[in-house]
Order: sequence, then structure tokens, then C-alpha cells
Amino acid sequence: LLLATPGRLLELLEKGAVTVQGVRMLGLAGADALLDLGFERHLRRIICDEGMPPAQERQTLLTCASLPASLLSLLSELARLSHMVLLTSAKPWRAQCLRDSVKQEVYYADELTKQAALLRLIKSSDGLSIVVTHARRSCELVSYFLTGEGVSVATLHSEKLKPRERDALLQPFLSGASRVLVGTEGALRTLDSPHAQLVVNFDFPPTMQDYAQRMSLTGNSGHTGRIATLVSDSSDRGMLVELLDLLRLSGNSDVPRWLEGMA
Repeated sequence: LLLATPGRLLELLEKGAVTVQGVRMLGLAGADALLDLGFERHLRRIICDEGMPPAQERQTLLTCASLPASLLSLLSELARLSHMVLLTSAKPWRAQCLRDSVKQEVYYADELTKQAALLRLIKSSDGLSIVVTHARRSCELVSYFLTGEGVSVATLHSEKLKPRERDALLQPFLSGASRVLVGTEGALRTLDSPHAQLVVNFDFPPTMQDYAQRMSLTGNSGHTGRIATLVSDSSDRGMLVELLDLLRLSGNSDVPRWLEGMA
């Protein structure tokens, strides 16, 4: 069994450290996210140019939150679509979010109080924390604020970094030299963070699938974690209803009364 990111696997193939010639089952986790992050060229090279058996001689499995045209086009070349089986759910994110290892928390904070609320949450955790924002500008502002408050911060907001550049930016956080990682949604999609104790949704997630993706950043490898979401009057009402239902289903999350009023 070989688990690897596309960039790292290519490096190992180039060094002759591994081979894919005997692969009989290929799995692509978060295939749509891999394309969004610019890994299509890497995948084509790994699957088509490094001696991997053709689609007719192996099984191809993948997980994805959506099936865009670009992914279907890639699959038509790399897999046997005549034998494709789709496993879907009306709310696929729900099963991902019902995890006993992660406590889900919600706090009210408007634009004037968000930074103060964030700082309180960061100080409430004695481990590594991840702060998720929508855009690069918000990411930079949050990093600047926390640095000014004496918090050691690593920042990740580019989705088009080469693997070595990305690793270099993440190293202070993964090594524990920086307690907090501030990143945009897209840049954090493929992050492996087994020791992160807290994830803060500084910017409200646009969809519940995005919420589930952020939640996957904590409570892994036998560890427990927390995900804290900052909510304001501008938060999407439909999303608030879904979040409220999720908190009610969760066995280790409190449901604030004010949230019931907003939803």
C-alpha cells in the first residue's frame, strides 16, 4: 500500500525509489480538489507515463465533492467509465461531520469583534490551531493581527505553489515553531494536520461541504479536536439551519439558544 501526494510521488518516481508498475488498484482522494490545486499534469504523468498498468488492468476509485466537466474529461482517459459506479448522498457532508473526536462550537461575532473573538479562541487552546479564511486579503489581515498580538503564525494562501515551496511554508507550523496556521480554503484543502487541536472558521463557510472539509483538519490519527465557527448577522440563513441541525445531531456539541433564533 502506497499513500502519497502527487508532487511527492513524482519526486520518488524520478529518484527510482518506488515504482507504479504493479498497481492493481488506484485511489484518488479528493479528485476535484486535486484538479483545483493544479495537479492534473502530475496525475497524467504518474498514471500514463510511469509504467502504471492501463485502466483495463486495474481498478480506479476516487472521492470528490463534485463532478465537474474537467474531472469527467480526465476520467474518460484514465479510467473505465463503462464500469463506473457512483455512490452519492443528498447530504454527503453529514457523515463526515458526525465525529465523536471533534467538538463543534459556534460563537457570535460581528466584523468589529471577530478579531478579538479569534484571539480568545487561540488562547483557549494549548496546541496547534488552524484559522480558515475565504480570500488572500483576509488571510493576510488575520496573520498581521495575530502577529501583532505576539502569536507565532505561519501563512498559506497560494493554491499554485510547487510542493517544495508549500512544504517550506508549512514547516514552521508542522514542526510546532508556529502555533497557528492561517490559510485560505483552497490552500488548506490537501493539508495533513494530525496534531491540530483547533480549527477556527474565521470566515463563515460557503457550503456545508466546505465546513466538512475544514472539520477534517482536526481530530485525526486518534487525537481529539475542536472546530469553532464565527457567526454574524450576515451569515447565510440556509447554512445556519444546516449547521443547527448538525449540532443537534452531534453528541458532543452545545446548541446556543441565540443560534436557534437566527436560524
